[in-house]
Amino acid sequence: VFQSSLEVVIESFHRAGGQIRQFIVDDKGTVAIGTFGLRGSVSRDNTSSAVDTALRIMSELKSRVGAGASIGITSGKVYNGLVGSGYRHEFAVMGPTVNMSARLMGKAPVDKVLCDQTVKGSDHVHQFVHFADVDAKGYDMPVPVYFPISTTASMAALQPQIIEQIARQVDTDHNLKIDVMSTGGGAAGSGDFDHYLV
Repeated sequence: VFQSSLEVVIESFHRAGGQIRQFIVDDKGTVAIGTFGLRGSVSRDNTSSAVDTALRIMSELKSRVGAGASIGITSGKVYNGLVGSGYRHEFAVMGPTVNMSARLMGKAPVDKVLCDQTVKGSDHVHQFVHFADVDAKGYDMPVPVYFPISTTASMAALQPQIIEQIARQVDTDHNLKIDVMSTGGGAAGSGDFDHYLV
């Protein structure tokens, strides 16, 4: 399952021009972190690329692996560059945007993508349905959270169905958690992420 899930994630990111930052299995489960828009791979709409990739990953995991995914996408500025010493270091992406994406991933029901308001405002392809205002660690006020939906779907018809479906879903230990970020292509250390998908 691990290898098949990794293949789905790599293929999905590669197809959309994204990069895998990390794919790990630890006490939190299986987590993938990826980016869009790092220097050399900026697209016209990094936000919609991140959302498309999230939706593709969920679909492919379900059909090819029989696994679910909980995904969070955020947008904003973060640090991206090397962290550590001259002898031992790694490439990292850090900041409040990354943290919020992880929070959204943790709140996302199985097989759902949660996005912040910045993603909703900058994605010119998808439509979004308001999910809830959620309490998030590090934020004084509840954060508005949205689901991306197909541009061909009727939001009015889907909203009650989506909310009812979410209320019945339960997370299990067999679900992949994914972080995906997209940047505006800034220099290392000053990345401007359009999307962070967890």
